[in-house]
Amino acid sequence: MAKTITITMEDSGKITVDSDEMEQPYVCESVAECRDYVDNMLAEEGGESSEEQATEKPEAYKAAWNEEAANRPKQSNMMA
Repeated sequence: MAKTITITMEDSGKITVDSDEMEQPYVCESVAECRDYVDNMLAEEGGESSEEQATEKPEAYKAAWNEEAANRPKQSNMMA
């Protein structure tokens, strides 16, 4: 089943999120808040509640990258 989520940015600066399932649009204070709201809507739709998301630790990509790089042999022929 398709789901439509609409974000409306009015000239007055008012930003709203609306969906077929909502009785009235959600009014956001900022674009970032609207993104968070939509992310939560989609996460709940996928079976993962916002509480579950809040307890998950963010991925440590930089740490994993640095660890991987430290384990690689030095490339003496490469330019620094």
